[in-house]
Amino acid sequence: RVTTRFSHLATSGAIVSLSVKTSAGYASLDQEALAMLRKAKSAATIPQALRGRVFALEVPVIFSLQDAGSG
Repeated sequence: RVTTRFSHLATSGAIVSLSVKTSAGYASLDQEALAMLRKAKSAATIPQALRGRVFALEVPVIFSLQDAGSG
């Protein structure tokens, strides 16, 4: 489980900061969680009440790992 934190500038849609708050213990998973949020930004609609404001969110990302031969 990786917990990410980002601040978002609702006026322009830009992410002001993006970081890992709690690491999964694997750099590759932490980086993938950050990449996922960068990609999702373009598909997200900001609620009217938050437009024109800077706000911060914490988003948990849960990975399920399996051996290559299972599943």
